[in-house]
Amino acid sequence: MEQTDAEGTSHQEVAAGPAPTSGGAAATRGSAREWALRLGVIGLLLALYAPTMAWMVSNWAHYEYYQHGFLVPVVSGYLIWRKRDELAASPVGGHVSGLAVLFFGILVHAAGTLSNVHFLSAGSLVIVLVGLVLYLWGWAVFRQLAFPLCFLGFMVPLGVALVDLFTNPLQRLATVAAGEALRLGRIPVHLEGTSLQVPGYLFEVGVPCSGLKAVITLSALAALAAYLLAGPVWKRLLVFAGAVPVALAANAARVAAICLIGKSLGERAAESFLHELSGLMVFLLGLVGLLALGALLGCDEMRDDI
Repeated sequence: MEQTDAEGTSHQEVAAGPAPTSGGAAATRGSAREWALRLGVIGLLLALYAPTMAWMVSNWAHYEYYQHGFLVPVVSGYLIWRKRDELAASPVGGHVSGLAVLFFGILVHAAGTLSNVHFLSAGSLVIVLVGLVLYLWGWAVFRQLAFPLCFLGFMVPLGVALVDLFTNPLQRLATVAAGEALRLGRIPVHLEGTSLQVPGYLFEVGVPCSGLKAVITLSALAALAAYLLAGPVWKRLLVFAGAVPVALAANAARVAAICLIGKSLGERAAESFLHELSGLMVFLLGLVGLLALGALLGCDEMRDDI
């Protein structure tokens, strides 16, 4: 519709409407800023923890206690990948509580670095990752990732002081338990300290035979089994808790078997079995023990929601 002003000039009336906006571009830029922040924080943490991660990898490569450490991040990553659909459907909204967790983890890292206690620094990495997920993505995403994140704790090597603290009591426990097993089989055995004397053979339960490696490895395996098995939470927690006694029992069986081989076939055969097959024996016995415990508790099927 045209209107004419006082001077006779004709103007076209334009219908009122919403002014064009750049909302889409702004949203895209906002999303880009958020991702830049996330990538920046992750990059900063990678730089901060580079020496710690190098220390962990060195321990995984050189100490038999922690050789499973190479597998833990792979398993955790696979579990996260299996959750991809649930993660895509989860509402994303960072939570300020993540900052407190993140700050606490960095404090632990600083304390471990300054005191040269590497396992503290390595353990703080898990805390920092939890805080990072909470702060950047929120509680809904964290609930989906809680177990894979916490499972990373099994990749952390124990400090030398903790290994020394546990090793000697476990050596003595293995000695006593193996001695009792031999006596139940009517095998004469004499115990002295961490030594077992059977007819024709003397065996010293050394550090590798303490059972600590079995406890560490089977604890990680039991945690994974408890997560994957179907059943009430309390039963699955019992499967996890059973890792320690199952590992110690399997190790005692290993020591008793070495003594029996030494008595029957001589020292050379016993030492050969010790180095070549006894470690595998402990793992297999432990695995069978965990499966038997799960079956006894009625947790013998896999969850269908993972």
